[in-house]
Amino acid sequence: MIVVNERQKEILRLLLEDPQSYHTALGFADTLERSEKTIRNDLNVIESWLDEHSDGVRLKRQRSRGITIEAGEAEVRELMDSLFSADTTSSRQGSENRREELAVLLLSSRNARSLQELADHFYVNRSVIRQELAEISAYLERFSLTVTSRSRVGVFVEGEERHKRSAMLGLVHRLYREEAHGSVKRLFDDHEFRLVERKLADSQQALPLRLTDESFHNMVLHILIAVKRIKQQCPVILLKEELARAEEKPEYSVMHRLAQSLEPLFSIRFPEQETAYLTLRILGAKVENELNGTSIQVDEGVASYADRMIREVSQLAGQPFETDEQLRSDIQVHLQSALHRILYEMPITNPMLSEIKKMYAYMFQLVYKAARHLQDEGSFQLPEEETAYLTLHFQSALERAQQLDGRQRRVLLVCPMGIGMSRLLRTKIERKFSGLDVAGSLAASEVDGSVKSRADFIISTVPVDAPIPVIEVSPLLYESEQLKIARFVKEMNTSRSFPVLHSLIKKDCIQLNTPGSDRFELIRSIGKCVFEKGFTQKKYTKTSIKREKTSSTFIGGGVAIPHGDPAFVNESAIGILTPERPVNWENEEVRLVFFLASKMDENEKTRALFAELSALTEDPVFIRKLSEQKSAEELLALLHN
Repeated sequence: MIVVNERQKEILRLLLEDPQSYHTALGFADTLERSEKTIRNDLNVIESWLDEHSDGVRLKRQRSRGITIEAGEAEVRELMDSLFSADTTSSRQGSENRREELAVLLLSSRNARSLQELADHFYVNRSVIRQELAEISAYLERFSLTVTSRSRVGVFVEGEERHKRSAMLGLVHRLYREEAHGSVKRLFDDHEFRLVERKLADSQQALPLRLTDESFHNMVLHILIAVKRIKQQCPVILLKEELARAEEKPEYSVMHRLAQSLEPLFSIRFPEQETAYLTLRILGAKVENELNGTSIQVDEGVASYADRMIREVSQLAGQPFETDEQLRSDIQVHLQSALHRILYEMPITNPMLSEIKKMYAYMFQLVYKAARHLQDEGSFQLPEEETAYLTLHFQSALERAQQLDGRQRRVLLVCPMGIGMSRLLRTKIERKFSGLDVAGSLAASEVDGSVKSRADFIISTVPVDAPIPVIEVSPLLYESEQLKIARFVKEMNTSRSFPVLHSLIKKDCIQLNTPGSDRFELIRSIGKCVFEKGFTQKKYTKTSIKREKTSSTFIGGGVAIPHGDPAFVNESAIGILTPERPVNWENEEVRLVFFLASKMDENEKTRALFAELSALTEDPVFIRKLSEQKSAEELLALLHN
């Protein structure tokens, strides 16, 4: 039986995607960076494979013209589906993992690497590496790092050591969570991980705070990264005042003892700068709100900022958040760590950022607006990753107040890991989801038909077969898993009709099949239309572009919702734009643009609007249909029905 390899599949894909054209072996050789002889051998394998696997598709060679595919449209589509559709997701996931492993490799290397060396390492050609380096560059820019390629030197990352470690942490953490260890396994041995984990757990007993489970895991990775970089003689450099601040903290002595205990185990010496760096990392880590029943003490400036933030969001949302003591405590504790991260230039990656912006678009916009207002008054700039975390706290407070529109969903827990772990999971769920009624706990063997009358769904730490939906989580209930539960509950409670959206869309402000590949150009186009119809003042479009430059308004499902300062809105309205072809919207593909011109003076209506937009993004097939409509009347009819 003949089997085609990945390179041969790529040649076949190129032929099938353009069956009307002739291709040359030399052209394939240039594209795939292989010899012409190798390509000719590949074509012979492909020809034999087609004879064996396809009745209607043949390879056709014509002297002086080249090679093409001879087949009908239906046969081409069927072969494309059978060859490529089944592995699209895994292929995309594999590409993402390779890109992240490539970034980790560059960040953790002391010396430059040649393109060919990197290509050989990942078993791909140099053109793939070049493309992925461009995407890695965009990621590293967020950490003030640059990917540099010099002839006769190679590829390397330029920037401060602390920024390299911050970038590396986000990548390594995700690869561990996805169990896509690859080059990460080559960075740290399992016994090293367990050793540091045990030492940190011992040290945590002496800390005046308790790290969240995720922060504890991140701190283990920080220490392992520090050990590796010390061995490579790539130390972190702190300013004198940063070193002095760290040494003043009680956490410094704890980190100093931890470093001393690790030195003989790894045959290294921790410089005081490295100990101070780990202290700053501890100070910037997310911590549990309470320790032994005692609330964490926060700085006076942090408490003041938290109160101002809560007042701002309360006014924007029309909700009395000031009376929610749990919210106040949660915001203060988060900001205490966030301020250290911002002060010491230790940005975090929020793996849930796009999901939060999509699920809680309304609340994210309110928190974003409040943070920018406080910044204009002289406060620090809050990155959107931190804004997203604060959004979760405000959304939880809103759901506590509203109790998920007056209806609690019943849930059963399955956690066969002992009473203690089961109680811990139940406590976390009840604290995080006030709109859920935990109806009880079961063993996996007790899940039967009777659960249908007892609960709406099950949260389980192990796979179970059940007649109702099951959400599988880890016993530690990571934030990403909390978001998965929230998304599921939201879908259960969300209507699929769009009355508010339909009432605000203006037929004269619908632009279909609009040319242009630049998102700001498209915003100007639809913004001009809404302005000329009298719904906004001229400055509104400028504020929309300014807003877009600071934080993307992509909310998932191929949808973007650019909007500006409500002060320049005359009458609430929505314009719609569909681009001629999908547009790159800060590395996301957008097919449908809703230009929101909302006065934000009706909180319930605004909240309902964002809920409808969020629900819309859950149906990408419907989004595609909307984007393909040929007239405003057809689009509105489809949306209405």
